[in-house]
Amino acid sequence: MSEFQLQTQAIKSNGFRWMNSDAYLFDIDGTLLISRDRVHRNALHQAMREAYGVDTTIDGIAYHGKTDLGILRAALERAGISGDRFDANLPSALEVICREVSANASRITPTVCSAIPQVLEELRAAGKLLASHRATSNRWAGSKSKPLVCATFSVLAASATTTKAARTSSVKP
Repeated sequence: MSEFQLQTQAIKSNGFRWMNSDAYLFDIDGTLLISRDRVHRNALHQAMREAYGVDTTIDGIAYHGKTDLGILRAALERAGISGDRFDANLPSALEVICREVSANASRITPTVCSAIPQVLEELRAAGKLLASHRATSNRWAGSKSKPLVCATFSVLAASATTTKAARTSSVKP
């Protein structure tokens, strides 16, 4: 039995019926794809240094379910930056992030998470509608998301049939 089949059986034993929906909306980074290039992480770190004068990172911040600005805010709150100071320096921080991500965009190298092709194929074979969405509140999303959205479209399109096209969307800055 494959790892995917074992995980599916474990989920079923918990009563979760993941195949019962008609449509599935996936987040991109960390769900369908993973990028280990640290471009975005390094951009946030540089913004914290330049815009807030704090040499801290996002290490240890629970980032699942947070927008990029939420991650930045959490890291800076942990470092003692008040909400008012966060808001006041945010335009400068965004400029740094845009600059850093744009300068390093060619290094963004997303890869497909290991079980995703099989999950998407099983959903596609069952006639499910598949879509992805990069939830972000960042104006730098265009430069960061383009490689992720393109890679995601390829992952979804590889699973699409001629009658049910895979869709991707990304919030534009």
